[in-house]
Amino acid sequence: MMQDFATGDVVRNIGVCNCRIAHLVDLLSDGQAIPVIDQMEHHPLMQDTQTIEYCRANSILYEAWSPLGRGEDLGESILLDIAHAHGKSVAQVVIRWHLQSGMVVIPKSVHEERIIENADVFDFELTAQEMDRIFAMDERRYVHSYATPDTFEF
Repeated sequence: MMQDFATGDVVRNIGVCNCRIAHLVDLLSDGQAIPVIDQMEHHPLMQDTQTIEYCRANSILYEAWSPLGRGEDLGESILLDIAHAHGKSVAQVVIRWHLQSGMVVIPKSVHEERIIENADVFDFELTAQEMDRIFAMDERRYVHSYATPDTFEF
């Protein structure tokens, strides 16, 4: 537990974002601020499996930020085929893939019908082959530019 000596407030849990292994190693070596979650851009075309495995090995949840890749992934033929096979949308397939991969996933939408659709992912399951097909899509393609702990400036 960390304590802010100026206010006496105690921080029990922290979350981080855009932290890769080197950043997490630095945090864990300090021992005061062990994150419970790391939020990273993650979608079928951008997967950071090394950071995911490091998080799992250190009991850190991994949250998929921008899980639908700003929609850039949604036209991919592999995803379209899988969605058709299940009678689901591509977005539902991608959300289900994240969930079956053991990630926290919170897709963003301001449209009521999409919010309802995005939540309707618990009545089907992707096969191991379908999961592997989606894992094979990784191109390490970011669709966002953002600050990392290395580039962030106050």
